[in-house]
Amino acid sequence: NPALIKSEGSEQGTEGCLSIPGVYGEVERYSNVTVEGLNRFGKKIQIEGTGLLARALQHEIDHLEGILFIELAKTIC
Repeated sequence: NPALIKSEGSEQGTEGCLSIPGVYGEVERYSNVTVEGLNRFGKKIQIEGTGLLARALQHEIDHLEGILFIELAKTIC
């Protein structure tokens, strides 16, 4: 499974998820992240993300850990 190995900054933004259609919430996430994992050949890779990519990487890692964005949201719309 991928792991967040570096994080910087913070930003709040609106998130939604196909797991919970029609529900949105304000979630605070790191604004810059580095994620490490294995590619389909078993080779270690790193992905750096900022802004929306950083948010998406964190959101998907949360899914792997059994966390939905509504558990992190400060407000639900």
